[in-house]
Amino acid sequence: MHIKTQKALKVKVKPEIIKSALGSSYVKDYRSKGINASSIPTSVSYALFRKVFELYNNNLLIDAQGPFDYPSKEKAITFNYEICQVCSDAVAQNYIKIEDGKKVCIECAHFIR
Repeated sequence: MHIKTQKALKVKVKPEIIKSALGSSYVKDYRSKGINASSIPTSVSYALFRKVFELYNNNLLIDAQGPFDYPSKEKAITFNYEICQVCSDAVAQNYIKIEDGKKVCIECAHFIR
């Protein structure tokens, strides 16, 4: 999600890719230190953006959607993740919901209700 433009992408990545992505400069040097995505140098963001499309072209992404409008206030970000117990997506811990005793992503939480 980009705070200034209020646009977002939804990218579904195979869970095994998430761990390696956490070692990227974008995460290690910026996001895990609390730096807003909109404050990260364009060269670093662009490198990650290119990597996402390389992964998509190599069938390492499950799906990519957007950009779409996503009005939101920036929240504290965690780079720990859980696997949704319904759809198997990797989800940042601060976005996991507990529904019927299961750790689920926001989308699956809506279907369980």
